[in-house]
Amino acid sequence: HPPGSPGYILSAGVFAHLLPINFDRALVIFSALCAALTLFPLDRILRHLGQTSLFLRFGWLLLGGLLPNVWLQAVRIELYSLATLLLFVIVARCLTRGTNQERDWVTVLVIGLLLSVNALFGLMALLIFIVTILVQEKRSPMRSLLTNAAGWCVAGALGLLPFVYCFAVSGFDDRFVWGDWH
Repeated sequence: HPPGSPGYILSAGVFAHLLPINFDRALVIFSALCAALTLFPLDRILRHLGQTSLFLRFGWLLLGGLLPNVWLQAVRIELYSLATLLLFVIVARCLTRGTNQERDWVTVLVIGLLLSVNALFGLMALLIFIVTILVQEKRSPMRSLLTNAAGWCVAGALGLLPFVYCFAVSGFDDRFVWGDWH
């Protein structure tokens, strides 16, 4: 479905080719791995929000693992587990940003990758990042913000590079696009 999900197709395809098992099973393992990894940024978010009790954090992580976006997509070949992982990473990075701007380009690169996996999740992440910047940098000079924004645009464009894949394979059949040569 437009605009496609080349970020998911490429990352899942590379992962599946690394495993010496059936291609379909490898794709399901990829989804399960992405779903399991969502708990790491979720824990970082909880710690930033002041949840210091290990017992309560475990309860929240268990609840987070039971979210349909996480567990339901972990057992199918679907892009939402990777999209949820990237979204949680971006939210965790925005919450812990503080006044440290040096790594903003990494956050924007991940947003670009997320846009190539799922456009709606990517737009949501972009909105979170923009609101974070506006709130934290409200006293910064406009020139500084515009200079940073130019760098962020470059990083975001690099994150969108998987869309080049769509043009590269547009004339091939689905078997080549997914890369299942087994």
